[in-house]
Amino acid sequence: MTETAERRDDGLTTGGAPAPLVVIDDATFAYDRHTPALEHVTMRIRPGEAHALIGPNGAGKSTLLKGLLGLVPVIGGRLDVLGAEPRRAARSIGYMPQTDELDPEFPVTLRQVVMMGRYRGIGMFRFPRRTDRDAVEAALARVGLTDLADHHFGSLSGGQQQRGVLARALVANPRLVLLDEPFNGLDRHNRAAVLGLMRDLRESGVGIIVSTHDFEIASAACSHVLLLNRCLIAAGPVESTMTPEVLDRTFGHATADDESHGHFNVGHRHYHDTGFRGVPRPGHDVASVPPREVEPEASGDPSRSSEPVR
Repeated sequence: MTETAERRDDGLTTGGAPAPLVVIDDATFAYDRHTPALEHVTMRIRPGEAHALIGPNGAGKSTLLKGLLGLVPVIGGRLDVLGAEPRRAARSIGYMPQTDELDPEFPVTLRQVVMMGRYRGIGMFRFPRRTDRDAVEAALARVGLTDLADHHFGSLSGGQQQRGVLARALVANPRLVLLDEPFNGLDRHNRAAVLGLMRDLRESGVGIIVSTHDFEIASAACSHVLLLNRCLIAAGPVESTMTPEVLDRTFGHATADDESHGHFNVGHRHYHDTGFRGVPRPGHDVASVPPREVEPEASGDPSRSSEPVR
């Protein structure tokens, strides 16, 4: 009998443990059904867990998130989201994309942007109800943006816009939240705000899957990690999975220094094994980690600078 079939009406499995929100067994994802983008992924996520997706660019992190939304087909294996096929579960999933498609010049307020997250329940041509308006106010309060609710979305700082998009992902009270690089370019204040919100979500039983390049964030905010490079390299609790050997297999160009007792390099950055295995070192404030710089786009878009978003 499968794990899904063993669920009871109270949300537990027959063994008494919380039923998983996501069950993936040896799944392969492909955009055109002929060329796999991500292969052989197996994972379980239960209520209150946060799983970090880590891997180089093009490893399949965004592909996995889109697969959970039903936007990328599964051509092999099994994928079960909230006890159903991904598209049927979409109303109970909050999604924060890596790059939001909303034009910042479009004449819309922050409150209206957050209300967009309720449209799946309202319908495109119906007016919001009192419950919808209350949910928007609660989501704005959750991300600390109540005072800016009536401001033009394009007038907000980059960090405020990202928190607004996060509020939109949370406004439908999802059971599962998918975050695609939510910390990219954020300053210390906004990083701390998002980390605090992730802790609150976990305490309320929400499952979180977050893609990130930041090992310190993965260590501080997540219970589990999946390391990807077009297939699943390793998965498990953060403290036992993020080892120099596994990171070397994941990134390929990572090099372990046998003489430095756990020091190693990934790309151009230098790490120490004990710096991110399990919780951060005593006294370490993850919000004080220097924000990850965002490389300028080749197009010369002035909104894509190397400065942290504030």
